[in-house]
Amino acid sequence: MQLARVVPPKELGSALAEAAYERNRQQGTLDGGLDEFVPGWNNYFSDVPPDVEFDFSNLREGLKNTTVGNNQSYRFNVGRGRSFRLATQVYRFGKKNEKRPETRLGKELTPVLKERLDLDSLIHSQEDRDFRVYENVDIVGFRIKRETTADDLDLNAFELKPTNNVTDVLQAVAQAVSYKRYCNYSYIVVPNFDPDSFPDVDRFEEIVGMCRENGVGIISMTMKVGQQEDEIDDLAIVTPPERTELESRGYLDKILGIQEWLICPVCRRIVNADPEKRRNCGWVVTDAVSAEGQCMRELQQANALRLHRFLNSHGA
Repeated sequence: MQLARVVPPKELGSALAEAAYERNRQQGTLDGGLDEFVPGWNNYFSDVPPDVEFDFSNLREGLKNTTVGNNQSYRFNVGRGRSFRLATQVYRFGKKNEKRPETRLGKELTPVLKERLDLDSLIHSQEDRDFRVYENVDIVGFRIKRETTADDLDLNAFELKPTNNVTDVLQAVAQAVSYKRYCNYSYIVVPNFDPDSFPDVDRFEEIVGMCRENGVGIISMTMKVGQQEDEIDDLAIVTPPERTELESRGYLDKILGIQEWLICPVCRRIVNADPEKRRNCGWVVTDAVSAEGQCMRELQQANALRLHRFLNSHGA
């Protein structure tokens, strides 16, 4: 029988991680770390022939899966090199094996986001059975801007991710950029997106720069970890979005219709589609018959219908 391979155990990797953290090491290498923190480790292999392979896969696994400090662990640099560095672990919202944690997170986030950004209306599209009409936007809403002679509004789109994993965040940025075609403001909303909590400090600055370059806002959700379920503790705008002028109002009008609002063609006010709730219409007049306030638009439609019936009845 001939020795072909040596496989140091996971426990040795865990011991390396704990020793490195106790000595406040931010980075290191497998060989250097073992020599410093686990002295004499290679004495056990002094008689191993030089052509025997050392397989460090289990040791690497033990090192990176050992939690140290405040939700931190050592990560190996890109590739299969032996250099590692201390990093914050990736945060993921939701229970283990939960299929769509972002749906539950979005439901919790929507009222908080509406209040924080002072929006007049906000919808979590995944709660709508016909969510496809929202063009894949996770959360969409608007803020009405009341002017002297007419109203306008800003349409806001939000791409939500339940994790701060770098790959997922980059996907969110790409989605948010695409929303700028039909929304005035576009954001990504990510849990624990700050330099102290993000798992990759270098990529953090890169992502912030990418969003600023493309006019996309970033909202970080500070998550409060609970024994049963996590919850949103606070929201912070990491970088604000840039306003985009809409080339077409088609998506805006669709969102207004879904949320039962419309732009009055007479007074140019944004009003509730229900005439009984139309409190801010600039052309509410008193009907001589009923003496009740009615929207001029409704009266014009009623008068046009009467005229049409009159002409038909007289053969015009």
